[in-house]
Amino acid sequence: MPSANRCPQCRETIHPFAATCPSCGADLDAHRRRAATRRQRPRIELPRLTNRTVDIVVVTLIMLLLALFAPLFGALLALFIVWHGQHTGEIARRNIAIVCAAIAVFNLADPGALLPHLI
Repeated sequence: MPSANRCPQCRETIHPFAATCPSCGADLDAHRRRAATRRQRPRIELPRLTNRTVDIVVVTLIMLLLALFAPLFGALLALFIVWHGQHTGEIARRNIAIVCAAIAVFNLADPGALLPHLI
């Protein structure tokens, strides 16, 4: 990469704020603009976690842990969230709660099926 104090064409020493090269007459401003556009990288935006997303993840983890390790309480919590989600229109949370309730009921019916090494 050419130095900031050298002309990109003739490599003569120039003043850092010169608009043209005094030796060859090269347009240094155009060269600086091209160099600035080459240095710009495309911005990649990552998905942002909203409070709603964090809330759903936390509630899901709590329901899953209760469904696996305390299935009666997990089933009760999941059924409450199914009822609450149905009335408030929170369909994603309701659907996750239905799955967690099914896991809890299955774990109540056959405790050793999901986590056999803990029994």
